[in-house]
Amino acid sequence: MSWANEIEQEMKSEKAARDVYGVDMIKTRHEELKAEIDARAETFTTIIQTGEEMINNDHDSKAEVGAGIPHT
Repeated sequence: MSWANEIEQEMKSEKAARDVYGVDMIKTRHEELKAEIDARAETFTTIIQTGEEMINNDHDSKAEVGAGIPHT
């Protein structure tokens, strides 16, 4: 999950653009990051489903797993 944390930090960074070129560069990088996230969507879904199954099956690590997956 360190990849996800790195991506999140980069997306949250408050890099101020000083001109149109800078804005375009930031926009392009955000689009690249979005594409990378979208490409991993199936993996995220699988991980979340596995975690939910572990919780529902009363796995010994259910508290730790529950803290790591989003709750809907």
